[in-house]
Amino acid sequence: LRSMLLLMIPSAFGAAVYQINVLIVTLLASFLPDGSVSYLWYADRVSEFPLGIFAIAIATATLPTLSDHAADKDINSLKETINYSLRLTFLIAIPSMVGLFLLSGLSISVLFERGEFGPTTAVATAGALMIFALKIPFVSGVRNLVPAFFALRDAKTPVYVAAFAVIINGVVALLLMKSMLHLGLASALVVSSGFNFVLLFYMLRRKIGPLGYKRLAISVVKTCIASLIMGAAILFLREFLNIGSITSLWVRGSILISLIAVGVLIFVAVTRLINLDEYHALMGLLKRRKNP
Repeated sequence: LRSMLLLMIPSAFGAAVYQINVLIVTLLASFLPDGSVSYLWYADRVSEFPLGIFAIAIATATLPTLSDHAADKDINSLKETINYSLRLTFLIAIPSMVGLFLLSGLSISVLFERGEFGPTTAVATAGALMIFALKIPFVSGVRNLVPAFFALRDAKTPVYVAAFAVIINGVVALLLMKSMLHLGLASALVVSSGFNFVLLFYMLRRKIGPLGYKRLAISVVKTCIASLIMGAAILFLREFLNIGSITSLWVRGSILISLIAVGVLIFVAVTRLINLDEYHALMGLLKRRKNP
């Protein structure tokens, strides 16, 4: 039990570095004009929606398998599981990033714009959400890399990397907050999340060898292509419907749901055409979510 706790506590810190960085930028936002803390808080809550539904679920589901492979010293199977979890994570995180980026204004308007949360606040929050959307693939990737170190009984590396990420987050935030205000703080989170993922990936590769980079890169490129096609369709429909002229909350909400549905259908259809393996993996994940 003592060994498990000694391994668990630092690993938890390594996995929770994003939340620590959120706390830092929130504290720094308190020195900015009124409303900055709220802009970041609301935007972060919305951006964590896809993380909570899929990224954390995938990371949690793969940990027992990773632990089994590590205990059996089956490094090839361990690497294959890591590669698969990253491909599946990016398959969901990248289109989520694109969709949230393009629909940030409409999403914030539908979810929060009422009462004292007026148009000015909605615009400022939507700006933060657009930037926060960019960190979704990085945070999702980190959530799926840290369990690999945990399975290998290496709690130190994620902690060291997390400490560097916290420092980078603080430095970038201080450099950008004066000129970009709360958008600079949001950008610092993106930069630190990207650094955290890239360095963890590099350290894991050094530890266990190549992780199937070519296969992962091909999958990510195909996912990006499908996401761009989906994004182009959403952008066209968003401009065609002239959403800015619609004042009814129910109509705007219906349009938001419709655009999300259309985007999902287009992404799935394109993925089936150009990335059949990941399509089957995605369908299997959705079936498991529907029938746990």
